[in-house]
Amino acid sequence: MPEGKNLKIIGVPREKVVILGRSEKSDLIINDQSISQRHAKIFYSTTINKFILQDYESKFGTLKVIL
Repeated sequence: MPEGKNLKIIGVPREKVVILGRSEKSDLIINDQSISQRHAKIFYSTTINKFILQDYESKFGTLKVIL
């Protein structure tokens, strides 16, 4: 899938937890008012051998799109 204006493809190492949000402390900063300061995290679960996108109980939730 090609990168576009609103799409950025990133690599997520299995050993790292990636924090998504508007905060400067986030690993992936998303500059959008519908995104919380600390919105969600992506991490690898060795139990099920899959990446997990977990919402931090944000006001608007997190939409998961599986391609």
